[in-house]
Amino acid sequence: MKRHPPIDFPYGRSRVTWAPGPALDVTLLRPREPVPVDDPGLLIRDALGRPLGSPALAELARGAKSATIVVTDATRPCPDRLLVTPVLEALAEAGVADTAITILVAIGMHRPSTPEEKREKLGDAIVARYRVLDSAPLDPEYQINLGTSPDGVPMTIDRRAVEADLLIATGIVEPHQYAGFSGGWKTVAIGTAGAATITALHGMRYLEHPRVRLGLTDDNPFLDTARWVGEKAGLKFVVNVALDSNGSIRRVQAGHPETVHREMSAWVREEAIVPVNSEFPIVIGAAGHPKDSNLYQATRIPTYLCYARRPVVAPGGVILVPAACPEGAGQGAGERLFEEMLGRGGTPDEIIDRARREGYPAGGQRAVMVAWAMKRAQLAFVGTMDPDLPRRLGLLSFPTLDEGVEWAVRETGSERVLAVPHALTTLPEKCE
Repeated sequence: MKRHPPIDFPYGRSRVTWAPGPALDVTLLRPREPVPVDDPGLLIRDALGRPLGSPALAELARGAKSATIVVTDATRPCPDRLLVTPVLEALAEAGVADTAITILVAIGMHRPSTPEEKREKLGDAIVARYRVLDSAPLDPEYQINLGTSPDGVPMTIDRRAVEADLLIATGIVEPHQYAGFSGGWKTVAIGTAGAATITALHGMRYLEHPRVRLGLTDDNPFLDTARWVGEKAGLKFVVNVALDSNGSIRRVQAGHPETVHREMSAWVREEAIVPVNSEFPIVIGAAGHPKDSNLYQATRIPTYLCYARRPVVAPGGVILVPAACPEGAGQGAGERLFEEMLGRGGTPDEIIDRARREGYPAGGQRAVMVAWAMKRAQLAFVGTMDPDLPRRLGLLSFPTLDEGVEWAVRETGSERVLAVPHALTTLPEKCE
């Protein structure tokens, strides 16, 4: 049988190479070929010069005495330095003083960003010149109550966002487990929200709703509520990007959050979803840094593979995930709860039933999604820096892909393998 060429999977900030044995029948699902962009800065400035559904940013900012720019945190590979620089130039053109500008890192329920991460995200010059702060979801002093959404979600947002005369956000538009696609309203509505809002939006009534799914934006109640929260917070302008598999900018749009998100989501949907003819008993998926910085983030890979509209993972199959996880399960409040919920043990059904019965704070939704994925397939993590971590949470662990695949072949009785090196941005979907 013909031997398949070696396959590189992202792993941390580097790669791991797997050479499939000759007996394996391997299908490699590649992302679309990256299209080089000679000058991403020019692409961004062009988008800012032709905003969608909005006046130009400098016009919006004219007369504003303060502005807040909400940027993504270290778990998102958004090139915020490139996006924020021309935004700051537009604010300066409108007469907004440097001292009146706050750059707010939207951490959601993740850990605060370190000074090094802020500099990596924004660059030394921006961090030295402007006030760069983290949102504070657990500190009531920094939360403003904006009332309740039409479907009963308490709306609390960081006051440093709400109280600004002009609120702007960056974002990356990519497939998202609940909103369909990230970006748009979400950077503010979830990223700067208080714990009560994040908890409510990730509760079981949303997770179990058939329209709260990857790639679905129409009639999606999670996205509808995020839109309501973002509007109440006063978000007026966004700069959103889509990236290729190398992390380079493919597309940029700026303007009104709703218009930008709708246009970008449609474009990314066409780029990301890849039809596959059949289900596979064994699937290998990866993402690399920053999504494998901890196990909380890395578990997105199997849940995305299991919760596409038509999953390609065969029931009873195995999903193998190369993931470094240098931060263990994760260090934020949400990540710690995820670890606690899975660490309590029990079958997937018992984990889900406890969540329905007892509820959970924000972060627990990831444990529920993992439990649902475990009902479809066995989940195995490969090469985690703490090899016992997955086992403590009821998952499987292997030191190398060779060992993991050998076990999976014995377990499933099949030698058919689907390899998806960029499993969060390349979404395999079984043909109808």
